[in-house]
Amino acid sequence: MSKWVYDRERKADDVNMFKTANGYTIVVIQVPAYSKKDCITYREITLNKTDEEGKALSEEKLAELETTANDILKACTKKKADENTFAYYALSKSNSQSASAGGLVSCVPADEMTAEIKEWATADKKQGDVDLIETDEAYIILRFEKNYGDYWNYAVRSEKAAEDNEKSLTDSKDNDYATNFDKSALETFESGLIASINKIYLGIGA
Repeated sequence: MSKWVYDRERKADDVNMFKTANGYTIVVIQVPAYSKKDCITYREITLNKTDEEGKALSEEKLAELETTANDILKACTKKKADENTFAYYALSKSNSQSASAGGLVSCVPADEMTAEIKEWATADKKQGDVDLIETDEAYIILRFEKNYGDYWNYAVRSEKAAEDNEKSLTDSKDNDYATNFDKSALETFESGLIASINKIYLGIGA
């Protein structure tokens, strides 16, 4: 299905049907993947200017929030800070839905971003650039990861990563790992598995 959906030949209103484990799925193309330009992946740490009930913070609390935002910015830009550092603060401090993924927001077309993030993301950025922006609703610390160009490039890359992971698993079975594991082989396999999980779900090492 994915190969058909992300084929460069797809056009709006193309229709196809695919057999699945539970029946059949009919797919209709609304917007071809390659037509979405500036598909950008970034990380975010969002500190809302409201409390858990949605009420605006007091001036004192806002001042504390600004200090916290700047402290996180410093921690994420100091020497030796990397995406793991950023992911840690996203997991522990961010109010955004992406927090559980280490703040990772994968391949969002620029025209689907908020105006403030779009202005930041489409400027001249390189991987690892970290900045703090302020909106009416929040302080947001952002880390630029990659501009894939159009969504098709991102989709093909993701599909390739999934195929590589599946091949590694198949190879491990073919090589009879179950009966020939020694400690070093197990540690190597576990390290590779953890790296794959970080790459696919947190974007670390991608």
